[in-house]
Amino acid sequence: QMPHIQRKVLDDMPKDVVFLDLTKNQLDECIGWPTDHPEQIDIHETCVQRGRKSINFMFFMDREFGMLDHVNCFPKPFLDMTMSEFRYTESLDVYGVSAYRLAPPGRFLSDFYFMRKSWNPDLSREELIREAAAFLTTDHEGLNRIEPALGRLEQYWERRTRSDLEFVVEAFRAAKRPDSPNEHTQTLEALEVLELIDEFARRPEEERDDHVYPLFQALKAFPLYRGLTSAGYWEPRTINMHLKPRLDIWVGNILTKSYNE
Repeated sequence: QMPHIQRKVLDDMPKDVVFLDLTKNQLDECIGWPTDHPEQIDIHETCVQRGRKSINFMFFMDREFGMLDHVNCFPKPFLDMTMSEFRYTESLDVYGVSAYRLAPPGRFLSDFYFMRKSWNPDLSREELIREAAAFLTTDHEGLNRIEPALGRLEQYWERRTRSDLEFVVEAFRAAKRPDSPNEHTQTLEALEVLELIDEFARRPEEERDDHVYPLFQALKAFPLYRGLTSAGYWEPRTINMHLKPRLDIWVGNILTKSYNE
């Protein structure tokens, strides 16, 4: 019944209404809803067929439900997913694209890729990386370090390989200058915290509890993440109620989740 109801809603709404929805591509890639499900229709395809306008809502950038279950507070650029979704969007001839984010400044890269691609859909993957690297650096040496690092960061989220993350963190540290933009400083901070979380996640499960308190203390040095250590309670309560539940989520994501999750 769902496709019938969706089509009826489209037909009954005023003609000047613009529809905002996810594409079937996103539902399949990010949420695991198969595109060939009999009750699954693509609102955008249906809008085009009926002469309606629709906007592709790129929900994958910060899926609100579950909040931290997809590590949305760390640098996860979603570059390849962004490229895939724009290709799909252009194939449908929709009216426009939209996205939003609830995450901290450490997610600058996903914002940058989305906004530049929205402004100029013809930009290639390599051009987006080059532009982002130029924005984050102040000299050619820094640019030459950051550009390959951005590709390795995308690779880290695809493979969850520790060496990729270490390469990225080292490149951002080496490219840091006194006049580096805030976006570089904040992305580096987020990467360094991600490196700590990644190291924690790779420890044997029976050893992790012994490393929670050192991690708790280490996070105090990072302004973007200091809120995880200062919930207004005494330390044991802060760790048990504020930090550990998030660590469990992040560990599960780093060890088991796929690129789009």
